[in-house]
Amino acid sequence: EDLFCLEALEDSSQVLRAAQALNNCAADYVGDVRRKRCALVVLRRAGKLVAMGEWDLHRRRWSQVSEHSDEPARPEWKAMFDELCGRAPFRVEASLPVDGVRRVRCSIF
Repeated sequence: EDLFCLEALEDSSQVLRAAQALNNCAADYVGDVRRKRCALVVLRRAGKLVAMGEWDLHRRRWSQVSEHSDEPARPEWKAMFDELCGRAPFRVEASLPVDGVRRVRCSIF
């Protein structure tokens, strides 16, 4: 059974691992993610990374969605990313450690 899952990458180590797995240049976008210019979202199929999208946080659209080695994503996978952005608001929560406090959940968008 094919199970698909979309998830935002939460930190630079996740971005680096995804860039390596998909053989793309996503690592070059770590600074843009930190400056909240874009978000990187991956598509997993049965647990394996199969595609990545760059969401422009200012223009509120996908700048690019690609598969391995920056090949354009097949239409049915691109549609999954488009469905995600159709949900309002586009928001992902991350669990962050705070000194002296248990983990705190906050929005990264």
